[in-house]
Amino acid sequence: MEVPSLRRMRLLANAALVAVVGCVATPSVAQTVNSGTSALRVAPTERQVAAREIEYPFGQLSVASNGTLYYVDREQGQIDAVTPNGPRTVLSSLDGAAAPSGSIAGLSGLIAGLSGLSVTKSAMWFTAGNGLYHASLTGRGVRRAGSVPVTVDLDVLNDGTTFFTTTTAIFERNPGGLTERVAGGSTIDFAEQQAGPQRALGESIDPVGFVAVNSHAFYFTNENNLYLVDNGISTMLRPRSEFFNGELASGAKGTVYGICRWSVCRIEGRAFTELFKLPEPIKGAFAAPDALAVSQSGSFYISYSDQSSQAKAGIVELSPNGRVVAVVASRA
Repeated sequence: MEVPSLRRMRLLANAALVAVVGCVATPSVAQTVNSGTSALRVAPTERQVAAREIEYPFGQLSVASNGTLYYVDREQGQIDAVTPNGPRTVLSSLDGAAAPSGSIAGLSGLIAGLSGLSVTKSAMWFTAGNGLYHASLTGRGVRRAGSVPVTVDLDVLNDGTTFFTTTTAIFERNPGGLTERVAGGSTIDFAEQQAGPQRALGESIDPVGFVAVNSHAFYFTNENNLYLVDNGISTMLRPRSEFFNGELASGAKGTVYGICRWSVCRIEGRAFTELFKLPEPIKGAFAAPDALAVSQSGSFYISYSDQSSQAKAGIVELSPNGRVVAVVASRA
């Protein structure tokens, strides 16, 4: 039996964007910077907010090679970076011409449908609506890379290979722009994986977490279980039913980490090593994990929300041994 996933509910709300509960106003910031052929404009605006968005305000997390944490602020519709002086908005409302190589078209105001985020050595990749975009790590030079379905998770390798997930499948886009489905999309129940390795394209999936190993191998979570896909063959790994929230991330030298039950664990091939228990509570809130990222130095970042209070959510930095270093962003 599947354990309900807080993260899953948040991701479904983001993908649907249908139930409206109100408006959020952003503060006025007089700032316009050159962004290649377009302008990045941060301005006072309002937008409608989907149900549960405020309850789960922080989306995907990603850490740059220099240790800077980037995250999706779904409540404000922007991408922020954590600096020594606190969070700083890197990318917010965008205006520009409608061209595949130009800036985002028709997105005056806050970024519409902002979802996936992945930072490589030299670029910040993100999805908004049905578009895939990349920009410099400072938010300049925004370019549209192509069209994608409504995306849940995004993971981009340094060579430009892009993986993205929807609520039913996983796709890979090579550096030349060719996109193909690499897992899911069938109508056969993925539970048949329990019988042994299967074709990754042969079953129906509902991927929650995802992390790429290289251009032909990746992990994902489905119905509380962890799967490894290598050259098109998917294998369910043990232990079963321990990845109930689905968070996965890669760290130094491509090492994969995940949240299994209420611990952070290291995943090496098909082996699992528990590193430490998750802290709880954080700032008096029941801290249910929503997303995970790992820096090259071994620091862990986890976004969390409180099941009992829609007003408490944040992002916490943990040391390599699980000690709470700081709450780097919060809603209270």
